[in-house]
Amino acid sequence: MSCRTSLSVVLAQVVGLAAERASGEGRFPRDAVSALGRAGVLGLTVAREFGGGGLGLLEAAEVVARTARVCPATAAVLTSHFAAVAAVEWCGGSWVREEITAGRHLVGLGTRA
Repeated sequence: MSCRTSLSVVLAQVVGLAAERASGEGRFPRDAVSALGRAGVLGLTVAREFGGGGLGLLEAAEVVARTARVCPATAAVLTSHFAAVAAVEWCGGSWVREEITAGRHLVGLGTRA
């Protein structure tokens, strides 16, 4: 199944249902993010040599845009994740890349006060 097809299925079957809880109850969209991880979406921009999709930020932006139409909260999480994956791709080790690709590791950007 292609990444676009996998994304469509997850958006319809999981993310749409999680959207109400995320926005209405102010909850982190854990079910949606986990489903996107299982579908390989979290590893979209990880290098192929680590099992990822090997795609770029343009494709990631397309995923975020499609997701935002269904659940803005999940799209916000993906935005941070893909930005952090870009940093991981630049200087991260193989273990974390493989974990991201397997959908077991969500990364994000943060600051320290």
